Formats: sequence, C-alpha cells, structure tokens
Amino acid sequence: MRTGHQRGSEEQDHRRRWLRRSCFVLAAVETGLLVLFVAVMVRAALSSDPLGSAIGRGMAGLTAVPLLLFALPALALAVADRCLLAALTLASLAVPVSILLWLLA
Repeated sequence: MRTGHQRGSEEQDHRRRWLRRSCFVLAAVETGLLVLFVAVMVRAALSSDPLGSAIGRGMAGLTAVPLLLFALPALALAVADRCLLAALTLASLAVPVSILLWLLA
C-alpha cells in the first residue's frame, strides 16, 4: 500500500518528466527551425546583390539573437534536467521575442 508521501513523490516525478520532455521537444524544434532559417538566409545572402545580401545577413542576425538567448539555454537546461520551469519559460519566449525583433527592426 502506498502512503501519501509516496504518491506525492510519484506525482512530482511524473510532473518533472513531463516538464523535461515538453521543454526538450519545444527547444529542440525551435533550435532546428531557427538554425534552418539562419542557414537559408545566409545562403541567400551569399548569392544575391549587395542590398539583398545585407538584408539577408540582418535577418539571419535578428533570428540568431533569440536562438542564442532563449532556445539554446532552454535546451541545455532540459538536457541537464535543471530548472525545468525556467527552461520551459525560456523556450516559450524564443518565438515571441523573434517576432518582436522583426516588428521593431
């Protein structure tokens, strides 16, 4: 028979596993998509005229900022299984910050 403490511990373990998986999946998908977008922009910048090249490099830079500040630290925290709520918050902020940077640029 399980005591209340054991059930509480199992629920905490389940919640922790769920947070870790959610954070890992969200951060990994964001990282992959952002890296792909940056690669496409850099490749386009290399093969176009000087103005298009400057715009492509600028777009790649704007997209790289949220990746470096939010998605990669969230992914590292999820892999390390540390501060999972903070990691999920960071992962959730990467796309809105990226959109905000684009709108303000």
